[in-house]
Amino acid sequence: MFSIYNEDLLYESHHRAVDVANSSSGAYKADANSIYRVGSISKFLTVYIFLVKEGFSTWEDLVAEYVPELAGASQNLIWADGILGDWNQVTIGHVAGQELLETASTENAMSIKPYMT
Repeated sequence: MFSIYNEDLLYESHHRAVDVANSSSGAYKADANSIYRVGSISKFLTVYIFLVKEGFSTWEDLVAEYVPELAGASQNLIWADGILGDWNQVTIGHVAGQELLETASTENAMSIKPYMT
């Protein structure tokens, strides 16, 4: 773990499952050179840190409260169940639960660079 305020390494930890050491394929040890498959956890942590910094209080807060550019970009969005909605209805909980699918052209619909990947 690093900080923008300090060049030194703040924390380092590596773990491998016991079964990995006896595996016939893959890495047998975990160290600073290991490549981890972290999936979407890094995106979640980045967004969560942003929300905390901006005063996040509840999963029911609207995304547009934190990213005001989205409030004016109320284009039709497709919810996971196929129903249309707009950014003025989307809560932090919806995004965290991945309940929203993007529009056909997110960047053009919002007229801003995409915030999510």
